[in-house]
Amino acid sequence: MKNLVALSATLALLAGCGGGGSSASDTPGTSAPALAIYAGTWVEQCDGHQQFSLTMTLASNGTLSASAKTQYYDEVGCTGAIVATSLESQDNQISHTGTTNANVVLSPNGQATPIKFDNVSVTVAPFKRTISGPAVTAGVNHGVAQHCIAFKDGSGICVDDQGIQEGKVIKGGLYTRSNEFFLLIPATNSYVVDEYYTKK
Repeated sequence: MKNLVALSATLALLAGCGGGGSSASDTPGTSAPALAIYAGTWVEQCDGHQQFSLTMTLASNGTLSASAKTQYYDEVGCTGAIVATSLESQDNQISHTGTTNANVVLSPNGQATPIKFDNVSVTVAPFKRTISGPAVTAGVNHGVAQHCIAFKDGSGICVDDQGIQEGKVIKGGLYTRSNEFFLLIPATNSYVVDEYYTKK
């Protein structure tokens, strides 16, 4: 979801559950919200020193509040001490808008799989990204404010301060299977996986 929100989306209830779109709300006599199966914390695969996570909190009205976070680890492979954390100032709000049956390729080089997923509308409020931690220093490069993070192996990364990011509304889909979570976006005649997470 971080791509969709100009990053970012994370979505307990998954163990033993089927895919998204088959929640208890589809069963007569139950009242569990359709998005309840996505509540929890989800993480992307480690990328060098950094790992993105999404925490989804279910509200009483059945919507989800999504909080995005990137943690930077001192050692490659996302090990060692957490030396910096990036946060967004506003959470994203996710509303259920229906379900869709479609054939979707869920893994690289895989075959299209028929699934039923939840359609959602994601409201992204204007936000600012902040980075803090013991390894963070602030600076300016070619007139652009930056936060730079230094790691114990001598490497580092600098992130531009992009100021306040515009709000927007995004249409997409959510799907789960076992401990996996997929964020789907519309494509020509179908949907494709935009982000992939596993349950933390």
